[in-house]
Amino acid sequence: MTGVEWDFAGLRARWTAWFDVGGRPDQQEAVAYRAMTVRRDTRFGVDAGSTVSVLDDPAGDPWVLKSADLTTLSGPGDLDALGIRLRLPPGRAFRTVVLDADLVLTPDADTALILRDDLGNVYDRAGGPFSERRP
Repeated sequence: MTGVEWDFAGLRARWTAWFDVGGRPDQQEAVAYRAMTVRRDTRFGVDAGSTVSVLDDPAGDPWVLKSADLTTLSGPGDLDALGIRLRLPPGRAFRTVVLDADLVLTPDADTALILRDDLGNVYDRAGGPFSERRP
């Protein structure tokens, strides 16, 4: 299931899922770093050679950045310093990885796990049933 294609300043994208993550600034802390299940039957991938931002949770599971809140960034280069701007809870770590192979994130039984950081950026769970490999 996908929605109509939209143009976001030259980036063409389709709607694939909707979830309420508490979009108001006063709600961001309440949902930050909490896994949420969304219904999704689409896959998306990141090409080998690309740099990805990864949050590792306390169990060591990786979460790949898929959507940045542009209101909290001054420009694309801001992603390079994202890790030092996050207020990570104990047991979490932030890292960047250059992929040596394509990474395809897949839903498991039409569901995906996502989480949001304290700046409003959104991550997809990778590894296990959610991708063929771990970044």
